[in-house]
Amino acid sequence: MAQDLLEEAEHNFNEQMWLEWQNTKTKGLDAALSFINNNSWASDNFFRSYPVNTEIVNDLLIGKIKTRQQIRDRRSITKEKLTHTLITYGVEDLELDTYYDIVDCIFMNEEI
Repeated sequence: MAQDLLEEAEHNFNEQMWLEWQNTKTKGLDAALSFINNNSWASDNFFRSYPVNTEIVNDLLIGKIKTRQQIRDRRSITKEKLTHTLITYGVEDLELDTYYDIVDCIFMNEEI
């Protein structure tokens, strides 16, 4: 009984934090970065931000880039201006012993 209550409370907390994250994104890049950097829930869910350029975004979207390490490697050799910020979070499946990153959103850093 107590375990069920704890699981329900955790589920409700995660839902509330997810809604807070969705609302925070609507306030722009600075608010999103602040949420990621100052929120233990975001840290616990492996939220990360990566400044990237258009070429990296395009390669990610067409499947040429598949891992965080590939993003970091490409960032270290690019000479183009980093015009976007990519935000990801991690999902860990303990039953399957797997971990993967999900692209949550991409912010444009500069005005069009």
